[in-house]
Amino acid sequence: MLLIFNFNAWHDVVEFTLPSWGDNDQSWTLMIDTNLSEEEQRKDDQKFSIGQVYGPTGCSFLLFKLTKCLTAAGGTRFRL
Repeated sequence: MLLIFNFNAWHDVVEFTLPSWGDNDQSWTLMIDTNLSEEEQRKDDQKFSIGQVYGPTGCSFLLFKLTKCLTAAGGTRFRL
């Protein structure tokens, strides 16, 4: 499992690009963003593409997990 811990100690947004790792059939899942409410963090759409830019707000903490996509027969995609 690959994780990214991001601490933004600056008082304003500091953008960063989510890196690639291994094959291209992966995405990043946002697990924690201290600027979001608990309800916002529970949303299923917290997936981000490799190379996508994310802008954490000032004085915040982020945790991303690398998620691998598997394609089953018939084209159904699953995330691990």
